[in-house]
Amino acid sequence: MNQEASSLFPEPLRGQRILRLREVVERTGLSSSTIWRLERRAMFPKRRQIAPARVGWLESEIDAYLLTCPDGGTSGPWTS
Repeated sequence: MNQEASSLFPEPLRGQRILRLREVVERTGLSSSTIWRLERRAMFPKRRQIAPARVGWLESEIDAYLLTCPDGGTSGPWTS
């Protein structure tokens, strides 16, 4: 990461991988609609703006989410 790009992220976020929606869907087994719904209910990590028309999720936050879901977040009342 160059010096200019590294100044865009606070120190704790530097070096963390950002996942795009397709990767989040693959890792969680949730549909994009379910991800947006859970995010609005504050039951899923918040997406982060990474460019004017791009969003992503911190890999560490997705991993933590999966660890807190008994079944990996792929079933339950929050997915309906």
